[in-house]
Amino acid sequence: MKKHSILTEGIVVLLFLFGAAHATTWYVHPDSTLNSIQAGIDLCSTGDTVLVGAGTYFENINFNGMAITVTSEYGPDTTTIDGSSPAHPDSGSVVLFKSGENNSSVLDGFTLTRGIGTNMPWGHSGGGIECCNASSPTIINNIITADTVTGYGGGIECDYNCNPIISNNTITMNQAGESGGGIEFYDASPTITNNVIDGNEATYGGGIVIGDYCSGDISHNTITNNTATPTGGGGGIFLCQNTTTLIQHNLIANNFNDGVCSGWPGNPTIYCNDIIDNEGYAIRNTASSVTIDADSNWWGDATGPYHPDSNPGGLGDTVSDYVDFIPWLTSPGVEEQPIIKPVEKHENLTASIFRGSLHLPEGKNCIVFDITGRVVEPSKIRPGIYFIEVDGVVTQKVVKVR
Repeated sequence: MKKHSILTEGIVVLLFLFGAAHATTWYVHPDSTLNSIQAGIDLCSTGDTVLVGAGTYFENINFNGMAITVTSEYGPDTTTIDGSSPAHPDSGSVVLFKSGENNSSVLDGFTLTRGIGTNMPWGHSGGGIECCNASSPTIINNIITADTVTGYGGGIECDYNCNPIISNNTITMNQAGESGGGIEFYDASPTITNNVIDGNEATYGGGIVIGDYCSGDISHNTITNNTATPTGGGGGIFLCQNTTTLIQHNLIANNFNDGVCSGWPGNPTIYCNDIIDNEGYAIRNTASSVTIDADSNWWGDATGPYHPDSNPGGLGDTVSDYVDFIPWLTSPGVEEQPIIKPVEKHENLTASIFRGSLHLPEGKNCIVFDITGRVVEPSKIRPGIYFIEVDGVVTQKVVKVR
């Protein structure tokens, strides 16, 4: 077995063997000599884990292209990375992925706060997390809050062929001077599921901006109380040109200056969401050349959304012209499976990466849960993190990638 040893009091190194491959867990703690998360990352080889003890770490970390897991020991409520003191003001994202990381680069279980972003050609961006250069990490179980950038993506920004999995995070109270207070993407295909995106601010897209040429899936999120300026729009979500993003099963509510705004011609599909109580329009399409596909949504009333010509009797939220909202749902459409099993942080389980179908043990009673504790049909698994219970015991953690 390969060993890494540091002969310094207070450093704990745990070694695990998985099949034919060797992997090391490096334990970081404020009271240890190994008290820097970046120092732990720098010790890693492919497949290793940096396990971080409770505390506040004043640093800005870079995965440096490593296929590793950086995870907290006790979760985001006790483990904070404060990015307010970067070594250089142009490198002020709390976490940086810029070396082509893929979904096996995992960030799990931190509060990321007070980042000021990385200086990109288009401005300071990605206060909490910046992804660029086709980096596509897995970002799960984090609280991303109080990050501020002058440019784009107060909480998270990803550009140019970045296809991350962003799941089960709380993204709140972040600000961007330009667009994407919570999250911004450009020419990317993200999977954004089971997040709370609340109380973020920007000129365009207080909650989320889906930029030019984006596809991807935005589903099962709570997108509430976000603000865009009157000159921008899209308090909840702002859509740019040539987008084909699927937006489904989200609660989009109480956002200021529109629930969803499409600023340029695009082809998003907005299906089976609850779009209610937003200031301005529920959906506003400013591009007369394209009609947005937005049928089968709940608009707050069984009579449907209000439109002066197409549905003047509608008592739900208002939609603009060039929005196809017929038929509509007559009751709320965001219906989740109940949480029937609390999913604990199984730190002793290393995630297995797979594509295609999930293969379960034959002859066993197997149940698959997502990271919110809801049962998922194995045949309907999408990219994301899952736990497999076999005969009453959680035995596997898996990550499906595209």
